[in-house]
Amino acid sequence: MTQATPRRLLLALLWTSALVVSALRADIAAWSDQAWDAARRGDVAAFEAAIRACPDEGGDPVRSFRSAVDLRARNQAEAARARAEAIEKHRADLVRELDGGDITRALVAAANLKFLLDLPAWNREMDTDAFRRLEARAEEVRLKAEKETDWLLAQEMLYRLRSLHEDSSRRERFEALDDMLDASGRRVTFLAEFAPRRLHELRKLQNERFKASQTEEDRQKARARAARVRRSGEEAEDDLDEPFPEYNPAVADDWKEQFAGITAYMLREGLRKAATEHIENGGWKPLLQGGLSALTLLAQTPECRETFGGLGDDVKRTAWLAALTAARDRVDAVPDEAANAVLYREIMSGLLQANHVTIDMPETALLHEFGEGATNVIARRFEDPYSEIIWPERLRRFRQQVEGNFVGVGILIRHDEKREIMIINPLEGSPAARAGLKPGDRIVAVNGQSTTGWSLNRAVDLITGPAGEVVTLTVRREGDEKPFEMPLTRESIKMRSVVGWRKTGLDDRGMPTWDWYVDPSLGIGMVRLTSFNEDSYDDFMEAIEAMRRQRSLQGLVLDLRGNPGGLLTSATDFCNLWIPRGELVSTENRDGETTSSRKAEANRAALQDLPVVVLVNQSSASAAEILSGCLQAYDKAVVVGDRSFGKGSVQEVSPIRDRDREAAVKVTTQHYVLPPEAGKTKGRLVHKTPGSSDWGVMPDLQVRMTPEQLEKLAELRSLVDTLPESGAKPAEPRRDPDEILATGADPQLDTALAAIRARVLRSTKPTAVAEAVAAPKPASSGTQTP
Repeated sequence: MTQATPRRLLLALLWTSALVVSALRADIAAWSDQAWDAARRGDVAAFEAAIRACPDEGGDPVRSFRSAVDLRARNQAEAARARAEAIEKHRADLVRELDGGDITRALVAAANLKFLLDLPAWNREMDTDAFRRLEARAEEVRLKAEKETDWLLAQEMLYRLRSLHEDSSRRERFEALDDMLDASGRRVTFLAEFAPRRLHELRKLQNERFKASQTEEDRQKARARAARVRRSGEEAEDDLDEPFPEYNPAVADDWKEQFAGITAYMLREGLRKAATEHIENGGWKPLLQGGLSALTLLAQTPECRETFGGLGDDVKRTAWLAALTAARDRVDAVPDEAANAVLYREIMSGLLQANHVTIDMPETALLHEFGEGATNVIARRFEDPYSEIIWPERLRRFRQQVEGNFVGVGILIRHDEKREIMIINPLEGSPAARAGLKPGDRIVAVNGQSTTGWSLNRAVDLITGPAGEVVTLTVRREGDEKPFEMPLTRESIKMRSVVGWRKTGLDDRGMPTWDWYVDPSLGIGMVRLTSFNEDSYDDFMEAIEAMRRQRSLQGLVLDLRGNPGGLLTSATDFCNLWIPRGELVSTENRDGETTSSRKAEANRAALQDLPVVVLVNQSSASAAEILSGCLQAYDKAVVVGDRSFGKGSVQEVSPIRDRDREAAVKVTTQHYVLPPEAGKTKGRLVHKTPGSSDWGVMPDLQVRMTPEQLEKLAELRSLVDTLPESGAKPAEPRRDPDEILATGADPQLDTALAAIRARVLRSTKPTAVAEAVAAPKPASSGTQTP
């Protein structure tokens, strides 16, 4: 017999414990791989089964994960129950409102119902008696509204009916509604430009209809919304209990400012570029047809006589319409390939002469409406709303937007119902925010000039200007007896695009500070990326470093929901962080030829081993789709959420100079192509082209949210991100973002966290066993073994 020493016992215990730890790690690693792989290949059933089958052992991290999965399951069950109840509620609402004569509320109920149902179920719903009655009644209201020239009501009926038919099996009906809605929208645009008095009358009617339809529940929600706006600084809605404001005659000549500087040369060059360089190679003929149709519709819109007196003369108007008809007949008779710049010049020359001897519309208005009608054809026929002529009055602001070079005081503005300049929101860290300007403040003067009757463009032009110069705003605030002056020094405004999980405060520059960890125990960070600008990449890397200074970063949720895109170079920089080699994105022209390609650089793939889940939705577009689609193609991320927008086209901007005046034309010439997925030789187009069913980024794990869920989440997120004013006593405790997780308010985020947590657990040490290994109990000195 030999005596075992305490050292031998310790070594044996360590060896045994190490084997147990190794076995547990192997079990968790195999399970983690199974869950992650199911998520990446989009196998929802396998993913759900895997996360429910998490091993029991593994200590606190695993127990926390199982608790989170259980909570998610309960929230899902509750959401499914609420969804089923909502479907029945909206069905009942549709019938009740239809029987009660409120067609708008009935159409809203139908829209909510469509959102809750999958496409086959919605197609069946459209065959029900209730839907047939709804469509027939909406059509009656539309026809009556058009007869009475209530173009806003007619437009509303067409818009809601078109939405109900979109993506349904009734394609022909959808296309007919789409055509009618386009014409209705053009009429409303004409009213906004040339008949503002009549538009004011129609808006007043619309306001009265809306107020008459409000229930007590609607009014309570409106009051709650108003209270939230006052706390959070969101864009305020106009108070419908207030009397509708009187018409402001100062707006009647806004169109003159908008059309200033337009020349025939600008229009000809803009259309030439569109006709010859557009990716769909549509040529001149559809542009000419669109321009002539727009001028015809303008002449047939009686309200425009408010501005153009010649349209009120029956003889002159008839002669003008005859000239338009003759021009249209000539264009229609020309073969597509024979329509060219020469035909355009002849048509336009004839129109200018006919206009001069008939209605005598100002030439700038004629040129503008012809150009807008021509480019509208591109938008409709080729589903390309991005090609356009940028007229002189818009050019400076367009360049600011493209370059991201905003110099001003940092406020978002709009017109209120009285057409006063109202501050929507001061941007955090901006001169306006630091000076204490608030949402709802009215700007009544700029540098001593009254803003009465100003267009928003004029306000922007005079408030912005060279950095370092002072602009003085005279501000009227609700509750104050007199307006006050606010001198502000203009500076370059940085548009913050990188946002964290929990806002912790403001730094000495007034910029927000963030807690980036959505799950600090597992080292999972979260970044909400709202756009791709020139600072996005650097700000994102600063966030990554901040997370790593706090603890080891194990995984990331990258939220691109609502991200409209931005700079391509920024998007590819993000792609390169996870992808060390290969093509990140390419472009192709109308012949399918590759025109450019961006390759990854291995030394820039700083996050290639960091697990990431990307959130997208229907508002994720352009650069957001390139990033999410690229990571998905290389199997570097799990994509969660809803199908993205489908904007993957490239526009070339060309200046048009006519002596001392300048405009520009923006034409779609290429499409973005994602990298090919494994086993394929060609990548997918992101862009939604006419007739295509394969577009955008389809999530690996699709999670749809109801309108009610989206509204509640937006409200909660707004409250969570709102800091109390300095020195002010908050009316109620600030909301915590963890409430979003606890209540299941964001099922897309819940699914993203389930996936990334399962992946992160692969590398997490099983804590219960690890503690035993780290601190084993030594045997007593008297212990003996045989």
